[in-house]
Amino acid sequence: MAELGKIIDDYKSQDDPPSYTEIGEIIGKSKEATRSLHRRWKKRPTDRMPEQGFKWNEDGNIADIEFVTEQRITTLEQLIEAGNVDEEIWVVEHWVLNKWEVGANDVGKNLRVHPLFQVKAWLIRKVPVAIFPVIQPVQCNYIPAESLVRPKEKGEICTSLIWGDPHFGFERDMRGGYDFGYHNEDVLRVILNIAEYLQPDRMDIIGDILDLAEWSDKYFRSPEMMETTQESINAAHWWLKEFRAVLPNTEMLVYEGNHELRMRKALITHLKVAYGLRPADKLELPPAMSVESLLALDGLGIEWVGGYPSNKVWLNNELQISHGDVTRAGPGDTTKAISKDAYHSQIIGHIHRVEMTTHTHNTRDEQRYVTAFSPGCACWCDNRVPGNGTNRQWQNGCGVVEYEVEGDGFSITPIVVQNGRAVYNGKIFTT
Repeated sequence: MAELGKIIDDYKSQDDPPSYTEIGEIIGKSKEATRSLHRRWKKRPTDRMPEQGFKWNEDGNIADIEFVTEQRITTLEQLIEAGNVDEEIWVVEHWVLNKWEVGANDVGKNLRVHPLFQVKAWLIRKVPVAIFPVIQPVQCNYIPAESLVRPKEKGEICTSLIWGDPHFGFERDMRGGYDFGYHNEDVLRVILNIAEYLQPDRMDIIGDILDLAEWSDKYFRSPEMMETTQESINAAHWWLKEFRAVLPNTEMLVYEGNHELRMRKALITHLKVAYGLRPADKLELPPAMSVESLLALDGLGIEWVGGYPSNKVWLNNELQISHGDVTRAGPGDTTKAISKDAYHSQIIGHIHRVEMTTHTHNTRDEQRYVTAFSPGCACWCDNRVPGNGTNRQWQNGCGVVEYEVEGDGFSITPIVVQNGRAVYNGKIFTT
């Protein structure tokens, strides 16, 4: 309406203006519609002072309009006309008419009682506009080669490259400078180079691939964290695509951690109606507002292991992988506690430390070794990643596991990444 109104006004501002009939033929409107559009354009609120008693409040997809006058405006139609409400954009949800009497002295100082009318309407947009940052799945343009992943035979020795906790996320410089990330790209590049060299049978990314700081209700969220989810999703997908490019035939799994759980919790708490929604033509795919969908894991041929904290995967009969939910304060304390209490060996993330402890469980018939291993993290180990405390004792790293398929045997090799360098199998890997 506004654009056509301006066009008509431009025509009518000419020295020899065309008629409304002639303008209507140009813009595809009748004479009456053209005149009405021009009248509404000239009466638009930006070009005239609001009449006394007029109020217009707009907030995103809702608005309200109100007049408090004497008898001139007493109906909804008069309110819409006087407020120049564009009915192609707004629809009335409900409205009220109130009347009361007031007294005032006239010229002869005689008290005169007269009515006042309040007409108020609440409006909503016919087509809602985005009032929060739009979050959408990344466009996965990776074209995978034909998979050569073969079934693994019982007793075969296979390898898994295990890493996690990159915490892809950003904070903005509120002074207009650059954004800085929580994920450490130097560490990711070293792990990528190890992956390309090793060509493991599988790769397990054991949780907290996204930080999702702005989705948390538990921790303080500063303005610098806001509106960073899409940027974080894009960065995580880019790196996953890099890993898939160098590992075209590797089975790849991404585990849900406590940070990805933030998205599910926020939806259930604040927007339950959106939880689990899927496109009608893609009901077999993950929910639209989910980490696996937003990261486009399906397009990369990556399996999502959801359901934290119960999402535990057995690598073989003895060794289990999960993100983990146990934390102890001191270095070595977490894997010590796990190996002491568990009845099988475990690989966990969550604690951001390179730790490995083996506990001997003595029974009547045998000695049973239970190992707990944490490969460290792929995020920054300084204080830029939101969390508790400042002396965190975090370390960057990953791990290589050789395991017997459907058997009990395994061997774990921790790989520490420090200052953009790592040593593995007699080779130095750098950025």
